[in-house]
Amino acid sequence: MYGFDELCREEDEPRWAVADRDGRLLASRLSLRQLQARLDHGLLREAAWVADEADGAWQPLATLADRDERVWYLMRHGSALVGPVATATVRRGIEAGRVPLDTYVCRRGEPSWRPIDACDEFEDLFASMSDTVTRSIAVRPGASLAR
Repeated sequence: MYGFDELCREEDEPRWAVADRDGRLLASRLSLRQLQARLDHGLLREAAWVADEADGAWQPLATLADRDERVWYLMRHGSALVGPVATATVRRGIEAGRVPLDTYVCRRGEPSWRPIDACDEFEDLFASMSDTVTRSIAVRPGASLAR
């Protein structure tokens, strides 16, 4: 089983190239998380264009920022803060069993933390897990749980 802190493994994430207004390559092979961190820290001030390296189509940097991809921070008691993480990555982590039910999440720009299973974006995954767990611990008729 994978650890909670390994949720942000980026090998499955799209990779981005970044260029300035004149088309000079500034960076390549960046995950969305790495790209956002460099932008947040002012390391790519000249950036004007980005391209998903899988398809190579260049687009204005602003269109990437306008994407409807929600970015999350995750936290659980006794573990380091994880994030920023894209919604799709969190969902894959839940499906793979790397995100425990006692995880709290906060969407970038929101002021408060909430249980991950209380978020519309993830509740369907936890609901299906709950059904599976309930079926797996079904008690035979007439059986007693008392000892």
